[in-house]
Amino acid sequence: MVVNITTMSLRQSLVPPHLLGRVRTVSNVLSSSATPLGAFVGGWVIVQTGNIVAVYLGIGALICGIAGAAWFSAFGRFLVTEGHQ
Repeated sequence: MVVNITTMSLRQSLVPPHLLGRVRTVSNVLSSSATPLGAFVGGWVIVQTGNIVAVYLGIGALICGIAGAAWFSAFGRFLVTEGHQ
């Protein structure tokens, strides 16, 4: 819930008002498409390895990797140096 509020607030402050609907639609399509794909891959890994813990560790590593990549991207540097207004 906190991530959704933060993401929506950031999106509303960065995207021009006339494009906000389109950007939100693309975001919803991408996130909705990723859900069944993630369930399929997670289920496949569990069947192949028989290890549920490995799936959760992989998810945690993926989340940390995405956060790290975002932090060190140009956008992350912008938020740190320029500040978000």
